Amino acid sequence: MGIKMKKLFTSLIFFVTSSVFALPAMPSSGSCAFLITQPVPLGITNFPFKGTGYNFMGTLTFNNASSGMMDLIVVNVTYNNQDSPYYEHSAILNNAPFTITPMTASNGFSGGYLLKVTQGSTTTSLITSTPPTTPSKIELFANIVPVNDGKSILMQLTATKVGGGTAPGSGVCQF
Repeated sequence: MGIKMKKLFTSLIFFVTSSVFALPAMPSSGSCAFLITQPVPLGITNFPFKGTGYNFMGTLTFNNASSGMMDLIVVNVTYNNQDSPYYEHSAILNNAPFTITPMTASNGFSGGYLLKVTQGSTTTSLITSTPPTTPSKIELFANIVPVNDGKSILMQLTATKVGGGTAPGSGVCQF
């Protein structure tokens, strides 16, 4: 009985250690919905500080594991130094193409991915709900990691350079 238990224990240890670092692959179809919250700016002295993204809510629809379309609405707020922020306006993005590339040792970690959304000045690009309502170019970058057996994607907003892209934020895209 001792040999059988040792073999079973060895098999269990191998199974556990061989699957501990396995992250699911990026989905190749379907849609997930996300909510990304950006931090409240610290140390702002020029009030009111207007038109900053606060919550991003939308969907990612996958064409395959490396591309798809994003739809989102951004709640913009004005921050005050005496009270809570208040609603400023929304910005809407429809049918914006995205690409996904795997991270490498030089730009991240194994199992992580980079999401890039670039949309030019077209009728499907970012439009604000208050005048001027003309479309504008948007660039959005995020570090993403599929988790929860591929049912969730952790999202961390980022930029390719200082001052580029959207402000920092984090959230989850859930299938």
